[in-house]
Amino acid sequence: MDVSQSAFDWRYLLGVAIPLVLLLVGALSKSLIASEILFEHFFFGLDFSLAALASLLANVVDLLKDLKDPQFPERMGYAIAFFVICFCVYFVILVIHQRAEKKYKQASDTYAAAEKSASAVDAAKQHFKSAKVSRGVWLGLVSNVIGFSLVFGFIMMKTRGTL
Repeated sequence: MDVSQSAFDWRYLLGVAIPLVLLLVGALSKSLIASEILFEHFFFGLDFSLAALASLLANVVDLLKDLKDPQFPERMGYAIAFFVICFCVYFVILVIHQRAEKKYKQASDTYAAAEKSASAVDAAKQHFKSAKVSRGVWLGLVSNVIGFSLVFGFIMMKTRGTL
């Protein structure tokens, strides 16, 4: 196995390992604060996208140190394009979070009201369970994968020399 193939494998390993370690450390930190482990502690789509933005901005500061580098315009162009993508994706993830949390809260409130009045408890309970699963899929899976992809993309671009 030659050196370039070895470096290629390490980029993918770092691109996957770093976001996963951040996810686990963040989830454990939230769990320690709350004194219990909840599925909600693993909703990191927004955190991942902000981590990608922060890493990119730190990279831009590093790029600005060497303005005379012949690759500077190209690398800065990629950095600006990636910033726009990260910024837009951050707001997409924010909308996903808002919609999922709103539906979950409405279902939770409906279920709580149904329990108090003892009317339509089964239907409200089923709706609440459905909203809880939907929230888990949108925030625990979709949002995390999108945010994870941004961090992974940054690491890939940085290790390939694009940024």
